[in-house]
Amino acid sequence: MSSEANPFEIPDSASSLAGARFFEQHARDLSWIVGYEFLAREMESFTQMIASAIRDSKASSHLEEIKYSEASSLAAVSIEHRGSVARKVAAQSYRTAIEALLCRYVDNFLCYVCDLIALILREQPSALVESDATISLRDVFAHDDLPSLQVWLIEKKINELSFQGFIRIAEYCAKRFDLELIPSLSTRKDISICIASRNLIVHRRGIIDDRFMKAAEVDLGKVGQRLSIDGIVWDRMLPSLLLAVHDIDDRAARKFKLQSAFVLRGDEVSKMQADFLSQIAETVMRWRTK
Repeated sequence: MSSEANPFEIPDSASSLAGARFFEQHARDLSWIVGYEFLAREMESFTQMIASAIRDSKASSHLEEIKYSEASSLAAVSIEHRGSVARKVAAQSYRTAIEALLCRYVDNFLCYVCDLIALILREQPSALVESDATISLRDVFAHDDLPSLQVWLIEKKINELSFQGFIRIAEYCAKRFDLELIPSLSTRKDISICIASRNLIVHRRGIIDDRFMKAAEVDLGKVGQRLSIDGIVWDRMLPSLLLAVHDIDDRAARKFKLQSAFVLRGDEVSKMQADFLSQIAETVMRWRTK
């Protein structure tokens, strides 16, 4: 996929089942964040519209209607005030939503890599053989046949890798499968920033420390300040993860002859839903150009 293309586009199919699962989660997360932004804007527009409509109501000479008009003016002020408060709350919580979105995308990316390794190990079980690896007889005899033992060994290896971090996972793929996950140095740096930001948000509530400053190598705030990712999340962070999956999935599928899979676009597949997600992808691209 070209870097000039829309990285947020939800494809009809992926090169592997692991890729399909990644893009299914991508579709759900994209729907969620765009829906959140849409609701915030609609809420603001609705409160302004109601307040304006109340103000425009014509006062009558009848006492009851005059009283109603005065009450309406007070109601308009109250509604506008609530709308103002709602906008402030939405702006504050939007920052939290963006942080949550980044965490979900990083987790989705790491899950994708582990899913892909599991698919490759099923195609090449010999890669499970390691010179320093041991397995107890108890574990061997706990399985009825070789296939069930193989599945268990794959799950065991994936669990081990998932706790060792992305750098260790990338080293494993290069050594065992001759598959370099992120050949591009610039993309590798971007993904390192994504993962470091995710870890900071999860483990330190987004408060920048010296360790993050050394790992990120980008100005996202000063030590002691809260991480600020609003400026680069759409045009650098998320696209780097999405484009990396496109690239890895395509190369791995061809190298290991992995079967392609259809991407489910939510709970059910329909043209209406596909069109909606396409519009979301276009909306995100417009945000990136603002």
